[in-house]
Amino acid sequence: WTVEEVVEALIERCGTGTWVHRSSSEPEASVLRLDAALARERLGWTSLLSVSAALEWTADWWAVRSDLNAARRIMLAQIDRYREMIPS
Repeated sequence: WTVEEVVEALIERCGTGTWVHRSSSEPEASVLRLDAALARERLGWTSLLSVSAALEWTADWWAVRSDLNAARRIMLAQIDRYREMIPS
């Protein structure tokens, strides 16, 4: 996923927001991506959530962040869901 794809997916999921793409002269700007290949290769790590699911969970929390009780409920429910995904 590129940074652009992440931003656009979050804006779509949240139903609000805009962004402006600005060119950068930084050498890494054109290659920045979410990529866990190095963690997989060196640590044997695998993600239990797809990027889409992680963005969905983030947007769900973001939508209620100003209500601390609701944000806490969402967060704890997400932790429980994640724990259920962990292989025994």
